[in-house]
Amino acid sequence: MSYQDAFEYVVKRSLERHQRAREGWAEYEKTRSLGWINNQCDRGNGPFNTDESVLCYCMAYMHSHYEAAKIALSDVAQALTKKSAVAVLDIGCGPMTAALALAQLNLNRFGQPLALSYIGVDISAPMLKFAERFSQRDDCFSSTSGGFYRFVPTLEEVTTDRLKRLINGATHVVIVLSYIMSQKNLSFANVDDIAKIASRVRTLADGREVWLVYSNAYPFEGKFQYFLGRCEVLELEFEKTVTTKVSHPMRQHRLTPGKIVHVNSPRGHNLEFLATRAK
Repeated sequence: MSYQDAFEYVVKRSLERHQRAREGWAEYEKTRSLGWINNQCDRGNGPFNTDESVLCYCMAYMHSHYEAAKIALSDVAQALTKKSAVAVLDIGCGPMTAALALAQLNLNRFGQPLALSYIGVDISAPMLKFAERFSQRDDCFSSTSGGFYRFVPTLEEVTTDRLKRLINGATHVVIVLSYIMSQKNLSFANVDDIAKIASRVRTLADGREVWLVYSNAYPFEGKFQYFLGRCEVLELEFEKTVTTKVSHPMRQHRLTPGKIVHVNSPRGHNLEFLATRAK
């Protein structure tokens, strides 16, 4: 199994059914111009209202976001054991990129699928459809932890009952905020809602190891500072003392306690990461 196998199966097979997207990709391979593809997905920013726009995002941007996710989740992966079961709440999940990255890191260490329960939140129905297809890869994900999967379009659907089912049986709980804080349509009221959900997760986790993993395009997004200020449980109970070397194709980086890490992505964009673990 590898991320590349999953990508080939889900994205390349879908591409065969969408002639214009297939032609757009053939044009890119010939000219190295992303013009048409970028027009369909607004340079990876969406909106992703059609399967075609999601395909264009996956073809042009998913690989670099996957590499960024591996960096952001590297400390989480190091905290796992062969017997770990992971519950992931992924807000702004896209095509499940973060979970795929964690699954690959887990495979690299232990040679087995990641025991996963998962709630993915994304306003794009076509994006959720692709995420659900990736979730069905049993070479990536194992359902030994109960296999609870939900893909929902709104934060309102992240109910306490669903969070309880998500966390049940897990040894580690991970809240992923990947690029969500830079979305134009994310209001500060939405950030308040995310903070409330994160606090609820921390309470429901009841002694389990909990991680908050954040990544975003540079410069530092003010909404994330607002999020930390509004999330009382994180402010009071999270210790920002994770110090771990992060491997990256371009250079070596070290997570500094309590600070954002700035790196250059494989595509040349500046990115920020923060991984914090609960006490």
